[in-house]
Amino acid sequence: MAAGLLVAMMVGCSASDDPEPSNWATMANRGPVPAEATSTTTTEAGGTSTSTTSTSSSTTTLVEIPENHWVQVATALGDSLVTYREPGGEPWWEFLAPGPGDGPRVVRVLDDSDPDWLEVSLPVKPNGTTGWVARSSVELSTHAARIEVDLSERTLQAWLNGELIADASVAIGAVDSPTPTGTFFLIHKETLAEEDPVFGHWILGTSGFSEVLPLIDGGVPAVAIHEAVDLSLLGQAVSLGCLRVSPEVAEALFALPLGALVVVSD
Repeated sequence: MAAGLLVAMMVGCSASDDPEPSNWATMANRGPVPAEATSTTTTEAGGTSTSTTSTSSSTTTLVEIPENHWVQVATALGDSLVTYREPGGEPWWEFLAPGPGDGPRVVRVLDDSDPDWLEVSLPVKPNGTTGWVARSSVELSTHAARIEVDLSERTLQAWLNGELIADASVAIGAVDSPTPTGTFFLIHKETLAEEDPVFGHWILGTSGFSEVLPLIDGGVPAVAIHEAVDLSLLGQAVSLGCLRVSPEVAEALFALPLGALVVVSD
């Protein structure tokens, strides 16, 4: 079985359509709800006291969360995550856990209709590769977390629980090393103590890979969202496929959970 992919050099991503939300994504929109407040009135009457309870109305507005913001994430329970080409078939890819880095190993769930198996999106080339994992090998969670990148406008927007947390200019892949389009997910978050001349301090690895670049330093050319060291390059097509954002935006994106959707469109 192949070893898990570590994202040491993140530079590039493939097209896959944003699927219809499955049954777990059709749950009611979540958000703050009016709290029941209890007010107590005490009177002295014959040694007894009387309490009354009332409900106060809240002015908090519920946050509408679009269905396509929901993502179901499978997190490996053991020290590796074994995937299969089909349910009950021969083992295929094995991913180390934790990983990449010190974080948990996660994959995005595409179909949870089978009682024993889950169809998942795999962080391997070619982009859009899918496989299966045993339900017993993972822990499931759901999140409303989404990043959208518009390559033609060179903008990035991000939402968490229905709230817009980032809306900014982004540097994208150059003409000879374009940022690939498709639906990906976050697999790695890393903060560097010292500023890297390319990645800055903040790195968020995605499940996508460059479709045009060969191996780089012996590793596959994975796509990352990272801090732009030179802010004058924001809004330009200059990278090897990665997406560069301001330090403030990179820091904001760290609030997103692993498995968050990353949708890149032309």
